[in-house]
Amino acid sequence: MPFIESMRNFIRNAQDNKCQTMIYTEAGGYQPCASTESLEVDHLTPESQLLAEGSEDPNHTEGIVRCQKHHTGRGQQLQDDGFTEELSNYGEPEWSRHPDMGEARANYGKDQDSFRKAAAKHQEAVKRGERITNDDEGVTEYERERVQQMTHDYCIKNDIKPPDPKNHKRFEEHHWYDIFLGNRSHEEDEET
Repeated sequence: MPFIESMRNFIRNAQDNKCQTMIYTEAGGYQPCASTESLEVDHLTPESQLLAEGSEDPNHTEGIVRCQKHHTGRGQQLQDDGFTEELSNYGEPEWSRHPDMGEARANYGKDQDSFRKAAAKHQEAVKRGERITNDDEGVTEYERERVQQMTHDYCIKNDIKPPDPKNHKRFEEHHWYDIFLGNRSHEEDEET
């Protein structure tokens, strides 16, 4: 389930309507991709994981703006032999966080159930305690800190609060955006 439209728009605006995936080059080191084409909002904690952990609301996580290539692209890069493709690592230009969804898209014409099958694999992997993203926890936490800071700065600069999604049922006492404003931590969420 994607973020609701008001939340997607807020996240895109707070993150300059540009892909925030960090790409490494010899000349510039790590820099945001900054593409403005085919933007999507990725859940930093995947929806399948949140649902498996018992969350009533899979949108109770930070979102990060990514171009389609870095969110659900194939994530393959051509090797030096000119024929072999290999899964790209974070920071490489062809990296994708969910390359299995890129494969599902590529196979959709032949298999109309390709996305359903990929989602089922996500759910099974989560049940086994496996990661379903092409990164590691360190990358996720780095990105989480970056987008929290961007959101905080955007809210302060524009004197606004993030929209409150209608489907955040279990968070009546606190607002989910309190995390961004420093009024609440993720640990407090686990206690409510």
